[in-house]
Amino acid sequence: MKLALGTAQLGMPYGIANISGQPDYAEAIRLVRTAMTKGIHVIDTAPGYGDSEYILGKARYGITNTPVIITKIPLIPERNEVELQDIRKSMMQYIEESKLRLGVLRLDCCLLHSPDNMLSHDRKVVQVLCELKAQGHVEKIGVSIYTPEDVETFLELEDMDVIQIPINILDQRLITSGQLERLKTRKISIHARSIYLQGLLLLSPDQLPEYMSAAKIHLSNLRLLAERNHYSITELAFIYIRDLRHIDYMVIGCETLEQLEDNVRMLELPPLSSVVSEEAMQLFSRVPECILNPSKWRA
Repeated sequence: MKLALGTAQLGMPYGIANISGQPDYAEAIRLVRTAMTKGIHVIDTAPGYGDSEYILGKARYGITNTPVIITKIPLIPERNEVELQDIRKSMMQYIEESKLRLGVLRLDCCLLHSPDNMLSHDRKVVQVLCELKAQGHVEKIGVSIYTPEDVETFLELEDMDVIQIPINILDQRLITSGQLERLKTRKISIHARSIYLQGLLLLSPDQLPEYMSAAKIHLSNLRLLAERNHYSITELAFIYIRDLRHIDYMVIGCETLEQLEDNVRMLELPPLSSVVSEEAMQLFSRVPECILNPSKWRA
């Protein structure tokens, strides 16, 4: 199954369009276990997602066919004269804490949560991440990135297995640049996140806060494209990414069981026509980064 469960919403409030709020503990456990029964076998989490690692540890307890869990190492801040042994100690502590919360002896996959750590500390953070894999603490390693420039840096690294990328129907940059193709040539497992741009795509243009007014024209075009082709916004955004042959998994979070059921349903929808796909590429070929990158959103 190409669908992976994102858990940021389970551990903390998340997303510009989130009206359901964070589910309570029992509901979060039920949602994770239901996802497993639906055939979702990859789950994405991080220490920075509130209680999500702890929730996953409880949800997987007693389950025979346990999912592959992807977690992350938080930013290792760059300070003066940080020794390699100090970096090893910090990263190993994060690994051990995640294992304890998840209730596992070894991590299935661990990503650097900050792409800045690809180059920081004279690349010693990446060196230690590779050591942790070689020593058997982690099975697969990679990086969660934000920009095309980050992808270029990632492509310079050796021994990486996974990259997590922000990509959605408005964001064509990694497609048109050929970077998705280059990643796939390297046999990197490509995980797509933010396919609804943290919920921005699901808002009506009239719902946009003033600081996001530049997105109005693009959301209007998206709405018209969906209506002309008899899709909901959610369906069009979902299918567009699902149909990209380079993408191995789509990491999508849910606040409710209804949202989970809907995601599973959309997996079975027919492919987009080439006409609709090409129109989307033309419509959204020049969306500015101030819209595509949530870190640049300013209230």
